[in-house]
Amino acid sequence: LLKLDSIVLAERILGDAVYANTLLLGAAWQMGGIPVSHEAIMRALELNGVAIEMNRIAFELGRYAQHDLKAALNLIQDNSFKEAVSETLDEQIERRAKFLVEHSNEALADKYLTLVNRVRDKEALFSSSEDLTEEVAKYYFKVLAHKDQWEVARLYADPNFKQALKETFDGKLKLSFHLGGWPFGTKIEGSEKIIKAEVGGWVMLAFKLLAKFRGLRGSILDPFKNSPESRAARALISQYENDIETILDQINEENLDAATRLASVPDLIRGYGHVRQRKTVEANEFRMKNLAELLGQPMAPKDNIIAKAS
Repeated sequence: LLKLDSIVLAERILGDAVYANTLLLGAAWQMGGIPVSHEAIMRALELNGVAIEMNRIAFELGRYAQHDLKAALNLIQDNSFKEAVSETLDEQIERRAKFLVEHSNEALADKYLTLVNRVRDKEALFSSSEDLTEEVAKYYFKVLAHKDQWEVARLYADPNFKQALKETFDGKLKLSFHLGGWPFGTKIEGSEKIIKAEVGGWVMLAFKLLAKFRGLRGSILDPFKNSPESRAARALISQYENDIETILDQINEENLDAATRLASVPDLIRGYGHVRQRKTVEANEFRMKNLAELLGQPMAPKDNIIAKAS
């Protein structure tokens, strides 16, 4: 079997790790592991309505990587190809802001745009590149667009999901879901691992209800507010915003690289449950190192907010 790092390919060639899953889908389809026609998949990407052309390119890149991984990796060095298929920074920012409106509301999108623009203006004082702005645009979006129970419900409740199923499969469909979040997941005794429960199609009704009332996210009426995942997500947002404020206050020509690395910390925090906790510890070590370099002095362990929250 081909060992494919879809995140590296998506980031280095397409400019955003968000396309990694579609890239993997293309690789799996090329292997014959997806019993769906190419036309149906292209139609599903169209119905999804999100970055349609870029997702199509990601799918084809996945196919190409499965066919000839070495040739696909060579595209990383091909700047002309990357420039032809990648979105501009402005296009990336606009796409992410639109997504945040759907994820939560316009207030969250405005919050995102305000901070990104502040970083952009500040970076312009010290550099002709926009590397720092690009990192903040990417990873501030990542922490804000946390895929919690509300967001999973919204994605499944989206009419485009049902329409895509109809366009892709024939006959009467029977849906089932494997859910690990409360109240379905069960923790293995003596471990942090979660066993997912299989839930029937009836849960779609619950998804639609949650999607309709996702404005309750984070309020006293949010049933998921005090879960470890939700608390960790809020702590990560707070820490990231504090770090960016520190960058805005301390940045200069000498520490610009450290600032850019610090802004990329959320890239290291991946997975769910015990996997995410382990990655969080690694991310904290990377964060502390670059925060110290940014400030020119060592930082005390008390600044490790994420570890406390998780």
